[in-house]
Amino acid sequence: MERFFRDFATALRRHRALTLLLFVGLTLVSGVAALQSRVDNSLAVWQAADDPHWQQYQQFVARYRIIDPLILYLPGLDLLSQEEIADALQAETSADRLSSLAIRSLSGQQVGLFFVVPRADSSPAALATLLAEVEGVLGQHKVAYHLGGVWYLTTLLDQLSARSTQTLFPVVLVILIVGSIVLGRSWRNVVLVLLCGVLPALQITGVMALCGVRLNMILLALPPCTMILGIAHAIHLVSKQPDPDHADGVSLFARVAPPSLLSGLTIMIGFFSLVFSSYLPIRQLGRWGAVAGALSLATSLVVLGLFFEPAPCRAIPLPQGYVGFMARHRLSFAGLFLVLIVLSGVGLSRLQTGSLILDFFQDTAQVRHHYQEIENGGLGLTPFEIDL
Repeated sequence: MERFFRDFATALRRHRALTLLLFVGLTLVSGVAALQSRVDNSLAVWQAADDPHWQQYQQFVARYRIIDPLILYLPGLDLLSQEEIADALQAETSADRLSSLAIRSLSGQQVGLFFVVPRADSSPAALATLLAEVEGVLGQHKVAYHLGGVWYLTTLLDQLSARSTQTLFPVVLVILIVGSIVLGRSWRNVVLVLLCGVLPALQITGVMALCGVRLNMILLALPPCTMILGIAHAIHLVSKQPDPDHADGVSLFARVAPPSLLSGLTIMIGFFSLVFSSYLPIRQLGRWGAVAGALSLATSLVVLGLFFEPAPCRAIPLPQGYVGFMARHRLSFAGLFLVLIVLSGVGLSRLQTGSLILDFFQDTAQVRHHYQEIENGGLGLTPFEIDL
């Protein structure tokens, strides 16, 4: 294998211009496609089209013409104010139609109840726009309100996914930059390591967008995961100590690439094993996780094969007595490890399968407060939630 990778790196450097042109072209196409990527946690994304339970649900909805409205629960609203708000909602929002009721809650309070129905086949972006329009109208009238409904929850789930990704990705990137600086031997190699992480993360996002894959909360974890895998492959090489037999970049690359290839293939096989799951999002994670593993490995091999050069070693010494301390307390560490295994087994035995959409939100989230207030008023919304 060393001879193969030595020839591979030599061929890359001999045709550096062509290799860079192809690689940069792929990355640019992926980057443009990544800009079109959208977050979508609607119910259809979580279900397989041929799933019998999902088909029965769709048939039930079609047969009885069940609508999926945005539910507005306005406590303490008189009839005159209800008519004003209804007129404003019809005039200032993009809703397809609107209906309203005046009811009394379990506490005897008069309540205005609105059902805002979006246009058929509205996209997640259109639903988010409608939700913002409705909240704007209610804010103008300065009334207390609570919201509910299935697409309302999935729209909030889209927003939560986007915010989480926008927060998580920079944090992961900063941690990886710090680790790369500590483990890298030169700024040149630090830049190469980071490129080996950022480029495949961009590529997997673009490839999924080109294939029309809608990103739910599970698939959104792939870009950061791909970045971590690419950087791990690269650090494995740049932290290797040169020796007289492998003093140049090509020889050292040829020595380290085989174990990196084995690691990458193991990761791809691990992801691919998920395609045998009976649940669609897990199958998608397995399929695209294998692609992400392949992109992270290929990017690392190409970038480092082209540009890697050994740098002086920056040793990271372990604290004195570390090995001796571990040896003297090996039974204690083994016992602690065994306790953790037992606790993990107990946790797995108590693990519950399935989750309501509300379970994705924190206990203090506003959406949970909305649902609690509506249900306390006598309207049971939770049975309408779809168990993911």
